[in-house]
This record gives sequence, C-alpha cells and structure tokens, in this order.
Amino acid sequence: MAVVQLAVAPAGRIDPAEVEGALRAVARALKSSVEFRESLPLPRGIEDTARGQHRADTLLTALRLQGIRAKKVAEIGEDSSGVEGEGKACLVLVTDVDMFTPSTEFVFSLTATTGAAGVVSVKRMREPFYRRKSDPDKQKTRLAKEILRVAGQLAGMPDCADPRCSQAPTGHLRDLDTKKIRLCAPCWRRLSTGTISI
Repeated sequence: MAVVQLAVAPAGRIDPAEVEGALRAVARALKSSVEFRESLPLPRGIEDTARGQHRADTLLTALRLQGIRAKKVAEIGEDSSGVEGEGKACLVLVTDVDMFTPSTEFVFSLTATTGAAGVVSVKRMREPFYRRKSDPDKQKTRLAKEILRVAGQLAGMPDCADPRCSQAPTGHLRDLDTKKIRLCAPCWRRLSTGTISI
C-alpha cells in the first residue's frame, strides 16, 4: 500500500514537463507511484494586482475543485510493495505564479486547513527570479523537495527539526537547498507506519 496516494497537477503557464521531472524524485522518496494530472488554467480575476502576486489560500480554493476533476495523464514511479498503511489521498497543485499570505511577503507552498490539498509555487525556486543564470536541474530538485513536504503535511506529518529532512520548514531558498529529497528516518517511520519512536 502507498503511504500517500498523491496526485499532482500543473496550474497556469508552467511547463508540465517541469513538474513531471520533479515527480520521479518524489515517487522514489515515497516509495510509491504518483498520479500526474492534466494542466489546469489559472482562474481569472484572483491576482492581487497591486502586489503582482496571488493570495495563496484564494488560489488554492479556486484551483482545488478543478484539480480534483482533472484527468490522470500518467502514473509515475514504482508500486508501493513493502510499505505499510492505506495511504491518504492528497492533491498538490503546482503553479508558476508568486504567492503570499496576509502574514508573509511570499510562500513557496500552502496546504488547506480542511481537506487534503496544497499548492506549490516555483516562481521563487527559479534562479532567474534572483537575476542569476537559469539552472533547470536545481529548480527540479527544489520543486521535488517542496512537493514532498506538502504531501507529508497533507498526510498529517508535523515539521521536522532536522534541516536535511524534507519535512523541515521552508521559509527561505537556503532551507530548500539544505534539504534532501527524502524524509529522515524518524519521519519516514512515522509516515509509513503511523508510529514514532520516543
């Protein structure tokens, strides 16, 4: 059984191949397959034009229903043989627009307070945002780490104190670059068996 039944859909102008490439690493980390869904259009009229950003919770609410209804394009990764648990159904939407919350300048991701859905933005994961040369491999790695973190949150995982674990908080780009595309041993045990060692 899968530890998480993860479905991921691109939203907006992001190249689906960019998302699909990151999902191979996510599937390896979860030791299960990931469902890749068709691209979704961004809803109109929800951008905060004064900021040039999208409020993350509004964007997630607007995209969520579309993402649930979106058709599966591919199944990425291996089966989940040898992994315990039923696997919570989770939906992660990936967009290229910049996001914020009322209490933050920006966020890389946001999870819904109810229901198993989250949204991830690649905008600030891209080197050109910081006026640096594009690095598609680095961006793909960053995206995989954040999708894995959001999937863990949606499955009920708390933040991890190990900065190399994918479940560590992501406040800055350096946090993403410090992480590995995997959960630390205690977090993996908790996710895969529902228990934690004391």
